[in-house]
Amino acid sequence: MNSRKFDKYEGFVVYFSGGRDSYVTLKLAYHVAKALNKPIVVVFIDTTIGIKETRDYVKSVVSRLGIELIVIRPKLTYKEYAAKYPYWPHITGIRWCMFMLKIYPIADWLKENPRYLKWLHILGVRKAESTHRNTFYNELFSVRCYKKNICVETWYPLLYVSDDKIEELVKYFGNERNPVWEKLGRSGDCECAAAHDEDDLERVLIYYPEIAKEWYEIDEVIHKNRKSSEPSYMFGLRKKKIRYKDWYEQKIKEIDKLKIKVSIKMPYTGKGCKGSCLR
Repeated sequence: MNSRKFDKYEGFVVYFSGGRDSYVTLKLAYHVAKALNKPIVVVFIDTTIGIKETRDYVKSVVSRLGIELIVIRPKLTYKEYAAKYPYWPHITGIRWCMFMLKIYPIADWLKENPRYLKWLHILGVRKAESTHRNTFYNELFSVRCYKKNICVETWYPLLYVSDDKIEELVKYFGNERNPVWEKLGRSGDCECAAAHDEDDLERVLIYYPEIAKEWYEIDEVIHKNRKSSEPSYMFGLRKKKIRYKDWYEQKIKEIDKLKIKVSIKMPYTGKGCKGSCLR
């Protein structure tokens, strides 16, 4: 790629979720920035419903590179938003979590730090991640808007990279692995459960019981604040029509059998919302 393509940008902003794609993207952007003598910062979005191992992993990788890590947080926690929007978000419907936990916090951060509007923003989006991304992402460079008049020029260096190639690139760039990858098969930065199937819920219960317990509390918050008498079901429990609270209490009784079931290493499948979050 012609290096003059990057001349007009004052620096690079890389979004790092702790997943494989964003790990490769970060390493690639770091080397490009170093070669062009451009400043670079890393942005991690603390969704307030992420896994601590992922947060620690992100801090560790960025620290070894010796560059600045900027942590963005939403105005409220996931649990607090669940009280305002009392239903479980689903990938097939309106997801308040995507806007409140990621899109709007980025917009607010850019509004407060306008100098970064002139920097090139870099995301690890790939067409192979989902039907949505395969349909709507067709250019390596585009303008991305988070709110009206808050738009940035964005580069998607991995857009046409296949699933098979990603693992090769992870190893090529140092093979620093997030332990969540093998346990859950995703980054673990946002466990909003908008696309989690029942197997996902079981694995979280075993490996990250603190997240499962928080879901239990959130389920109670949702149903305490609902105006409708109809229950709200998690995405992975919608067909069974069982509330997460009831599911959780039943699974706790079967915990020993469940530990055996989920002991097999999980193949990496991508982001928690199947490659559709941040659109």
